[in-house]
Amino acid sequence: MKLELEIKIDELEVKIYEFVTEIHGLRDMADLPSISDRIGSPALLMVYPEDNAFCTDDVWDFFMESPFITATVGKGIPDHLIDFFDLKIKEEDAEGYAEKLFKDKTRRQVDLITACFVAARKEASEEELLRLESETFYRLMADKNGGAV
Repeated sequence: MKLELEIKIDELEVKIYEFVTEIHGLRDMADLPSISDRIGSPALLMVYPEDNAFCTDDVWDFFMESPFITATVGKGIPDHLIDFFDLKIKEEDAEGYAEKLFKDKTRRQVDLITACFVAARKEASEEELLRLESETFYRLMADKNGGAV
């Protein structure tokens, strides 16, 4: 995964890759909405929180409405943070995680996969999810086989 941009925002280190944005050093999750316009257009947002990180319910909407998959990365992540994220990734599994998830995928394919995750998070009905997953599967297969849907 090639690093496209690395920026510092106060104490935060933000690394933007093709499909992934990593945020290191986050202590207060309430800072995420205020920097959301500076994190690119990730399919996956990986947050490496500080050991004493905290999150309050007023940030819940940011996580629920995010157009990307959210993951918290680390060891010993406090239980009160886990519920805000779609995925919990162990620190030792983080390197290479995105490469495995998005290996050999185009932006369109990644966006289709991400849309399924986001729909599930937004509590789409079981029928809606099955329809979306089915459509996504056929679109991905058409892409793989050079056809159109």
